[in-house]
Amino acid sequence: MTRIRRLIPSPAMAVALLALFMAMGCAFSRSGAVSIRDLAGLGRRMPVTMAAVVVGAMSLIGVPLTVGFVTKWYLIRAALEMGAWPVAVVVLASGDPMCFGVGEVLARHFAPEEMRVVPAPSSISLVCARLGWSRVAVEAISLHARPQSVLHRHLAPGARLIVLSHDGDTPNQVAALLQARGFGPSRLWIFEHLGGAGERRLEASAASWRPTTLAALNVIAIACAAEPEATIHAPVPGLPDAAFRSDGMLTKREVRAATLARLMPLSGQRLWDVGAGSGAVAIEWLRALRGGRAIAIEREAARCALIAENAAALGTPELELRHGSAPACLEGLAAPDAVFVGGGASAPVPMPMV
Repeated sequence: MTRIRRLIPSPAMAVALLALFMAMGCAFSRSGAVSIRDLAGLGRRMPVTMAAVVVGAMSLIGVPLTVGFVTKWYLIRAALEMGAWPVAVVVLASGDPMCFGVGEVLARHFAPEEMRVVPAPSSISLVCARLGWSRVAVEAISLHARPQSVLHRHLAPGARLIVLSHDGDTPNQVAALLQARGFGPSRLWIFEHLGGAGERRLEASAASWRPTTLAALNVIAIACAAEPEATIHAPVPGLPDAAFRSDGMLTKREVRAATLARLMPLSGQRLWDVGAGSGAVAIEWLRALRGGRAIAIEREAARCALIAENAAALGTPELELRHGSAPACLEGLAAPDAVFVGGGASAPVPMPMV
């Protein structure tokens, strides 16, 4: 009975919808309007009717404190309790929603059989089509709400990158980043309003790029080329010791490479780097795999600052940093798939069973 009572507000919503349409019909009839444009200034001529229309519209979309909100809330609760979805929800997204889109978010909360995804060509596919690039040979990177330092790990001679911009200033910042890293000869293509009537394409090298005002909706394609003196970092573990800033607490190159081989990072796994020092092991763990996670635990505040700086410079800004001493600071951390203990320990450090 409780579930049935929660479905009773539906007739009230239907009545509100009918009243909204009737009010709009009266407005058209009394004003003699034949199109939406003819309704200009109607609020001054028929204030009561138009106030009813506004309130009805707010109720229709479910604005809180209206009957529409209460109705939708009870419908959703009843559907959840019954394990059914009597109301279809349509989410409109551009391009391919499963490629850096809202589909990825929804897929974390709903089973595939509860969704129907209708993809269109993504902006990444469109850029590849415009430039004649193979999609499988391109690295796609999103800078939506992400630090641009993530680009550092992908910079290599010959690499082809497609970058989804955060806003209209992103191409200017990316060009400056490439120049600072010694990749000034890299070729840039900026696509505005890709696939639309206002599509525009700009092309220049990173070194010759001049800051300009661009549309917020833009995509960057980069054909990486390095200057002779540029510092190149391979994606495999064993970066030179000079790649890290440290106060001497650094796992040396050969030991670090052997350590990462022994830890054997796999896609999606999480590492605890306890006594991280410069963060070298955790950073190389993240650079070595896709979708990896790492937590660097360090008790010295100055070293924490170095770890953050190294993570940004080497393209792993997603590294989670925890300032504190083990084992106390391990409380509440997500369980690891691998643990590396650096530095020294004055007492045994209990670790979770994994």
